[in-house]
Amino acid sequence: MTWEAVAGWLHGPMDADAWSAVIPIMGYGALLKNLRNFDDASVPDEVAERVAARLADPARVAKSRLFPFNFYGAHKAVGSLRWGAALEKALQASLSNVPALPGRTLVVVDQSPSMFPGYPFSSKQQHTHITNADLAKLFGSAVALRAADATMVGYGNNVVSRRLPPR
Repeated sequence: MTWEAVAGWLHGPMDADAWSAVIPIMGYGALLKNLRNFDDASVPDEVAERVAARLADPARVAKSRLFPFNFYGAHKAVGSLRWGAALEKALQASLSNVPALPGRTLVVVDQSPSMFPGYPFSSKQQHTHITNADLAKLFGSAVALRAADATMVGYGNNVVSRRLPPR
């Protein structure tokens, strides 16, 4: 039985006991997408610690083939700091999923007004408060960190360009 089947069978929100029972059979992506649900149901700390350990495991991150913005989105979606350390470790590990670039690389990050609220990336973006500017900075930083010799600059309406430190 899948966790989705359990959720459908309950005909309502899953409580802490239901989540605790299905978490061991959930896939990596499902865990990442349901962190807020775990918090809303008040999943016990020991269960959350097991989830956090799975999320932070570099081998699982590599196998998931998820990119840094997936972990950033999860971080923005959760309402607690409970998952912060695990998501940071997972985001750092996910950099290995970004191709390495040899030689010199110029990364140009758009920070113009069209990259901010009012121009949503997707309908899901509105729920996580991630702007196009956030995604551009994150993607640019990931590329710059994976490049052998990178220069990252940002541009917008008032600034032609400025050097940005990839973080």
